[in-house]
Amino acid sequence: MSAPTLPVWARLGLRWLVVMAASLGLALLWLILDLRPSPGHVAQLTLCLIVSGVLSLGIGAGAFWLADAVKLRNLAVKFAIPSLVAAMVIALNTMAAAQLMFISLEDAQVLIAFLSFGVCIALVLSQSLLTPMTQAIQQLTTGADRMAAGEYTVRLPETTTGSVREFAQLAADFNHMAASVQEAFARRDAAEGQRRGVIAAISHDVRTPLSVMRAMLEAIDDGVVDDPAIVARYHHAIRAELQHLSALIDDLFEISRIESGAIRLVPAWVSVGDLISDTMETMREQAAQRGIRLMGEVQPGMPAAWADARQIYRVLANLTQNALRHTTAGSVIALQAAAEEGAIMVIVADSGEGITATDLPHIFEPAYRGEASRQRDPEAIGHAPGSTGLGLAIARGLVEAHGGTITALSPLPTAWRARIDAHNAMPGTLVRFTLPVGTPLPSSPIPTAPRTDAIVRDSSRV
Repeated sequence: MSAPTLPVWARLGLRWLVVMAASLGLALLWLILDLRPSPGHVAQLTLCLIVSGVLSLGIGAGAFWLADAVKLRNLAVKFAIPSLVAAMVIALNTMAAAQLMFISLEDAQVLIAFLSFGVCIALVLSQSLLTPMTQAIQQLTTGADRMAAGEYTVRLPETTTGSVREFAQLAADFNHMAASVQEAFARRDAAEGQRRGVIAAISHDVRTPLSVMRAMLEAIDDGVVDDPAIVARYHHAIRAELQHLSALIDDLFEISRIESGAIRLVPAWVSVGDLISDTMETMREQAAQRGIRLMGEVQPGMPAAWADARQIYRVLANLTQNALRHTTAGSVIALQAAAEEGAIMVIVADSGEGITATDLPHIFEPAYRGEASRQRDPEAIGHAPGSTGLGLAIARGLVEAHGGTITALSPLPTAWRARIDAHNAMPGTLVRFTLPVGTPLPSSPIPTAPRTDAIVRDSSRV
């Protein structure tokens, strides 16, 4: 059980009593050593100092109570009160010493005159020193009021606070806080704008297949379409639209888990080469139908990555699927993995239509739609019909959840154009992301990359 805490006034009173007792003791000791008075004078001195101390304590307590009761708002007046109280105490003590005949009355009057002059000088100096402080406090108050009113661009001058370093530091801290608040609100506004864009895009993606399915079902129900072949084709189209809606719902659920931090990874030692092989095998038929070649390459002796195999496979599949949608027949899509500065660099490059400089910084935002894409197709960038519009955003979220980074370049660097035999006039796109190599347990050595150190596949020859 903790000891009871004294109220503020009690702690302050005790502090004053201790200071007064120490001051009286030191004053009495100095007078005895300096004047060497008789025992009778010592008793008088002691009584005089005690009475003086009690009166001084009373005056100080009264001044403290008055300043607190009146609630003085002017800082200059509050700073002047201690000087005036000190002068009053010294004057009373001087008069008391004169009455007790320790000093002459004339000496006391001279001392009080000098004391008055010193108090005036002290007041002028204190007000001069106080002026930059009050200005700094006023600036801080004004800045805080403006920020409270929603003006987040407000900044305080950091060079007008004179020699008071504390106020200059306070102004710098205020400016840092204001910049952080402004940045936070800017991010909030950007996120709100992005959220509205995502809702509009997803609403379009949901409304379009629903409208198509409703029109087909109404045509079948009304007997407008009765040819078995056409009915079968309608049924096939309805199933395709249902698959699209199902994929859209799955992607919405996935992106919500990523953005809320609810994604749970199951990391293990993963061969990125095997994941590239699996991705190429999955996309082989679709690439062949489009007349696009798939190429894969893994650096010899590359270590495994510490990652969730299922999620990294999804990243590769999303990036490859995106490249397929924007690459024409006769083009090439290359997948590469190599060790680089304690991480594994994975690249998906294509010789397709590329991405404009305006759209490039935004392609990993959910359902972002660039100008070129809107002119060319009602779907989002990298998301042709059949896409949910969230693939690249999911890829970024999964890579960042692994502690990696993902970036895109367009047009292709010259070395990569020669590498994938990009002879067409299209700019092409290169997307690269990193994965951590990780630190293995002592009993778990790092496995090497796949048995075949290099994978080179061409879907047209498989």
